[in-house]
Amino acid sequence: MHFKTRIRRSLANRVASKGASDRINRAVVDRAASHYNCQVVYGAKVIDVHRGSNVIRIANAEMVHVPHIARDFDVFFSAVASERDAELEIVDYSTPRIHRYHQLDLDLLVPSMQESIDVKAVYCPYTEPKAGDLVFDLGANIGVVSIWLSRLVGSAGSIVSFEPDPRNLECLEHNIAAAKASNIRPVPAALSAASGTALFFSEGSIGSGFRDLRADSMRPTTAGEQIEVQTLSVSDAFSK
Repeated sequence: MHFKTRIRRSLANRVASKGASDRINRAVVDRAASHYNCQVVYGAKVIDVHRGSNVIRIANAEMVHVPHIARDFDVFFSAVASERDAELEIVDYSTPRIHRYHQLDLDLLVPSMQESIDVKAVYCPYTEPKAGDLVFDLGANIGVVSIWLSRLVGSAGSIVSFEPDPRNLECLEHNIAAAKASNIRPVPAALSAASGTALFFSEGSIGSGFRDLRADSMRPTTAGEQIEVQTLSVSDAFSK
């Protein structure tokens, strides 16, 4: 691992483990946010990331995500409908709550920060599911992509949504019901090279992931709760 990468990852681990009350952590995060023209305001339980009059609010425990939020502020802010408070427009990701998700025009249960993506561009650059197709959504998160895909395949098709994070899975099941998407089947497991179990960092967010993959990435190793999740090989997944 490159020296600068090791330093950045070490700082990310420190922020994740020491928390929002640590003076050095605040200095590191403030500097990263200011690089993207954002200001950070610390409260007793929440952190507000400001860009002008727009605010993204997260829980203190998710402080490690502030630089990412600042870098892609408009993406996170535009994912759901904001709420006005005096002169501010606030998107509150600090606790699980119902948000109006713009892309689907639905009220969805969102556990924490969510990205707004052009799902067609990201998931279907070469082909697009059609009516009657069977589609696997690997890492379905809270179901945004699964619901979009379910509309493409229609009642004759089906979506199998794999999501090992228990907090995300709860939201996925709620959102499937909210969308009345009877052609989506949630599966509480992750696809992997082999069936069995694996160690997993559960954040209830887009940051959840396998421990082994986290070790080779810029993601902090201390973010989220480490749990054991079920894994399925592709062949076993097709047999279920």
